[in-house]
This record gives sequence, C-alpha cells and structure tokens, in this order.
Amino acid sequence: HTNLHALSSSLVYSFILFKSFVIFAETKDEIYASELFSNELNKRINNNSQKTEVIFKTDVSSLPDNDSYSIEISDKIIFTAKTIRGFIFAYSHFLRKCEVKDNKIILIKDISGIYIPEKKIRGHQIGYRTTPNTYDAWNYEQYFQYYLDMMAFGTNTCEHIPYEKGVSKRNCLMQYDEEEFLIEASRLADTIDMDVSLWHPNSDDETLEEAVEKSFELTKSGKACLLSPAAASFDKFKNFEVRGKFYKDIVLNKI
Repeated sequence: HTNLHALSSSLVYSFILFKSFVIFAETKDEIYASELFSNELNKRINNNSQKTEVIFKTDVSSLPDNDSYSIEISDKIIFTAKTIRGFIFAYSHFLRKCEVKDNKIILIKDISGIYIPEKKIRGHQIGYRTTPNTYDAWNYEQYFQYYLDMMAFGTNTCEHIPYEKGVSKRNCLMQYDEEEFLIEASRLADTIDMDVSLWHPNSDDETLEEAVEKSFELTKSGKACLLSPAAASFDKFKNFEVRGKFYKDIVLNKI
C-alpha cells in the first residue's frame, strides 16, 4: 500500500464512462508510457468510434521528483509526470479506480490532483532463485509484466538476489543462467525507471561486524546500501530491539 499526499479538486463527482481512447504523446517517455497504457486498455476493452482524448504530458519543473504525478479528468484525461515512472504510476492509478463493464471503462471516483508519494523507497523482493513458488519458472516477459504490476500499486524498487559463484543453485525450471538473468532483469527495470536493489544475506558463519564491513566494501561511491537486519537471529540476542541496537552501534562506529 502506498500513501499519497493528494491535492485534489473539490468537484461534486459522478461516474464517468469511457468507451475508447485516443492517446497523444510526443517525447520518448510519453510514447513508451502511452504504449504500455494501450496494452493495459486492450486487455480490458475493444476500441470503437467514440473516443476520449488521453494526453501524456512531461513536466520537469513543478513536480518534485520522478515518483510524483498529476491526473486531470474532464472531457479528456491528462497524465503529467517527469519520467516514465511517474506516467506508469499515473495511468495505473486511473485504472485502479475504474470498473470494466460491457466493453466500457467506468471511472468510479474523482482522482484529479497532484500525487506525491510519502515514502521514498517502496520495494518488493523478486529474486530469481529456487525458493519462491513460481519466479524460477518465469521468462523475461513474465518478469517484466510483474514489474508493471508492482508499479501499478506504487512500487518503485525491485529487489533481486545477487549471483554468487559456487553458491547459487539452479533447478530444472530455471530457463536462464542466474548471472545472465540478473543482468537482463536489471536492464528491463531501467527501461521503466524502476530502481534495482540487491539483497545480500550474510552467511551462517558471518558475524554482524563482518556483514557491515562487507557492505562498505561492496557499495560504490554515490550508491546507497540499506543496512537492515532481517530474518531469525537464532537466539543470539534477547529480542529484535537488542539486536537492532547492537547492529546500529556497529554501523555508527564504522561511519
């Protein structure tokens, strides 16, 4: 769930029915976003002669960041954003507030306004490994669609599992070499301006001090590393608060 600060209009609202759409776009990001939006529309309705104008408009000055966007609903629909990421958030927001019935899209709520996500990092782990239920059997197209599905609900980061030579395992369902997959999955995320993070678990015999030391070694200048203890501590600490304070002290001493 993504919390949004919305500056919305105060119009008295009633349902708006859309039978089909004609889409306008000029820049590279606008055109790509319009194609993605069209793909989603085609899953829901068939085109007919009565069309509603949909305009993708780039605004790099008034919106604070790439995650923010605005939606204007009148006799036309205007999605405004800085990059492809904002456009995907905008049209996905529109689709989430619509119902589909009898080959028509019905907007059920006034969503005109400017939207600024409250949280800067909104990620989901989607690692290519043998432990998930289905990820290991997916191809690139399915992974990319899942990226878009994640973004439809406000996710801006996909978290992958790093390839470790001699450690990573591959089963019979996995169509790709893990290192090859990680490279391509990162490239696909870049095409829609989705951030990529790597979850690097410390091994069973690695101490917290060693994990922090490794994080400093792996993180290049100008990049970010989220230092967050997770999973079970195997009774090494009284509770999670004690472990958290211990971990925080290690990091602060290193800085």
